[in-house]
Amino acid sequence: MNLSSTLTASLLISLGISLTVEAAGSIYVREKDVSVECVIPATVGDHIVSSYGCTNDQAYTTRLLNVDSALSITYFDDKSSSGCLDNQGWEIEILTIKQPTTTPPLEYLNIEALAGVPNGEIVVPGVRKVRFLSGGTIHGHLSCIRIERK
Repeated sequence: MNLSSTLTASLLISLGISLTVEAAGSIYVREKDVSVECVIPATVGDHIVSSYGCTNDQAYTTRLLNVDSALSITYFDDKSSSGCLDNQGWEIEILTIKQPTTTPPLEYLNIEALAGVPNGEIVVPGVRKVRFLSGGTIHGHLSCIRIERK
């Protein structure tokens, strides 16, 4: 924290104003041969994976790094030019339940295997599987990720 931000924070506190600062964190997505990895900010909204350097329908594994708790992260099979398409293919939703949530560095989560985890179960510490909507082949067909605050 520099002098300016310290003075600003002190002024806000003295005025009784509170601010909430969120640490965005990142969602890492890897392609099958692991030579391509894209980093998606864990910010609320729809994120088309090809916009972050991954090839559409080639993502197989994922991990979380310093992601806020109480975030719903839904992996989608289908997308439009503006975001994720609901109920148009498979969807896998997880919820972060630890502040911050970081999955083990060398243990990427297999997206297809997430579908088989029972709803409500802990996948890894800090991550709970919420739901799976079937609709086509999962094997690498990730196109979009939606992040919502719960």
